[in-house]
Amino acid sequence: MTHTLRAVFMSAIVTLGTSSASGMLFLYDSFNYSPSGTSLGTAGAPTWTKNGTSPDPTVQSAGGLSYPGLQISADTVSLQYDGSGINAGSGAPAATDGAALSTGINTGSVYYSLLLKVTAVQVGTGNGFGTGANPMTGSFMAGLMTSAASAAPATGTTAAPLLIRSGDGTQFSATYQLGTSKTATAADRQFYTGQSFNVNDTVFVVLKYTFDSVNGDSAGLFIDPTPGSVEPAPQLSVSAGANLTLGTPAGIKSFFVRNNTVEPDALLIDELRIGDTWHDVTPMAAAGIPGDYSHNGIVDAADYVVWRKGLGTIYTQADYDVWRTHFGQNAGSGSALPSADSLSSTVPEPSALAQLMSTVVGFYLRRRRAA
Repeated sequence: MTHTLRAVFMSAIVTLGTSSASGMLFLYDSFNYSPSGTSLGTAGAPTWTKNGTSPDPTVQSAGGLSYPGLQISADTVSLQYDGSGINAGSGAPAATDGAALSTGINTGSVYYSLLLKVTAVQVGTGNGFGTGANPMTGSFMAGLMTSAASAAPATGTTAAPLLIRSGDGTQFSATYQLGTSKTATAADRQFYTGQSFNVNDTVFVVLKYTFDSVNGDSAGLFIDPTPGSVEPAPQLSVSAGANLTLGTPAGIKSFFVRNNTVEPDALLIDELRIGDTWHDVTPMAAAGIPGDYSHNGIVDAADYVVWRKGLGTIYTQADYDVWRTHFGQNAGSGSALPSADSLSSTVPEPSALAQLMSTVVGFYLRRRRAA
């Protein structure tokens, strides 16, 4: 076995065998699904599972969102909310799509980030975004969840929700504010009042839920942080309020997006990342590294794993060829490792590589159990 191929195998073993204890990206989704206009629960299956009979968010070829310095995909698809989660007069619950993350995370912190762009607050008579009590309590439009991905999020099972409300919290306006809370309990919701956003602003949002058995759990909201930087203090930190219902097994198990009429008439989200460290969800753009699908600054076996998981949805066979050509290249080198010139002969095609990797990983795991 060549040194290059051995490196591929051993890196893959490390990648596949790493636990969620630290440095784990649970989910990355640029919503590059088709056809445009299809609901996420349909186009994004099996990653996403729809709950509810009302319309859920849809994938739209409206142009991908971007933010200065943030690592983003090259696709032109975003996820669109349309404020129609509850059909008029139907009494149906808001429609959600859920994605599984874990069997239960109940220690440390869980982070998620996304790009957000409201394109229309209210059109004509519009929806319920600026009526009744909604300017004060707003809507929980996304968040972590302690129930399964197929379940509807409840206020007590939702952790660190992304909240959105109209204006200044007292009256309807063309601007909006963002907030969070430990759970989605209406009385506990808090908003960051230091900044209001306008239609067509692109906002980089990071949220964090921290388990703390000594001081109590908390949720944090970060607005427009610098990608690749160390974790700053949040604009909003919330520790008061109802405790999270952990479920069985105990802990955070999934993530949801939620469409309802207490949200703006139209908004887009993109570049969703969920992980257990700050750096997992705030990667800095690394220019000129084709094939670095894991965004870790080097083209290695971790990128093969990401490619294989996304084959047929996010990636194509051509992306494998890009990975193989640039294997070994890093952000500072500007070129592949010398051994990469011979990768066409040392790295098998995807089907053969997957079979070989499976065999090696299986052998490795059997040796660990025997030990």
